Amino acid sequence: MAEARRLVAEGKGQEKARLADYEGSKGKYPVVTTPAAYITWFDPEGAMNADHAVSEMNKSTPVLYIAPTRDYPGLRKAKDRLFGALPSNALTKLYEPNADHTGAPSASTDEIARWTQEVAAH
Repeated sequence: MAEARRLVAEGKGQEKARLADYEGSKGKYPVVTTPAAYITWFDPEGAMNADHAVSEMNKSTPVLYIAPTRDYPGLRKAKDRLFGALPSNALTKLYEPNADHTGAPSASTDEIARWTQEVAAH
């Protein structure tokens, strides 16, 4: 975060840079992205902080929470806590496709279409 913040302060927030990522199951590895996007992703108050995003959800907005069964261990562990923290909404659903993290979108297309139609009908 310090390196990304330094680059943003230098006016280089939109220039791609090599920054560090850490993921429990993968360890530390480099990612190439803009420092501005990196900060949004990793900042505890940023848009990609799942706990923060869930706590700010509008209770009238239904959510299709997709949690693939072969996802990264940390994300599997967080699933129940995050899904349980969503505001109560009759149309909010948990879907767990038999897929890994990157395969989840294509493994979920039928459920996404079905759920979208269900929400649109209400």
